[in-house]
Amino acid sequence: TIEDDVDSFVLLATDGLFDVMTSQEVVSFVHQVLDSTPTEHQDESRRNIAKAVTEEALRRGSGDNVTVLVIWLHGEVKDTT
Repeated sequence: TIEDDVDSFVLLATDGLFDVMTSQEVVSFVHQVLDSTPTEHQDESRRNIAKAVTEEALRRGSGDNVTVLVIWLHGEVKDTT
């Protein structure tokens, strides 16, 4: 179930990702990447997050194919400074 006030993305992936990461580890990884990115670069990070998740799965030793698709549920990040 998607909760609009809590969920910010839906991630679809092949089993090669989930062979080496749990669903919660993937969510935590995405949030960690975004939280460590300055606001002015958040949109770029969001565009590249599927690649980052794929590379993390390969770094962790996935021996299967890894395909990742991220669907953002909200618009672009706005700089409020």
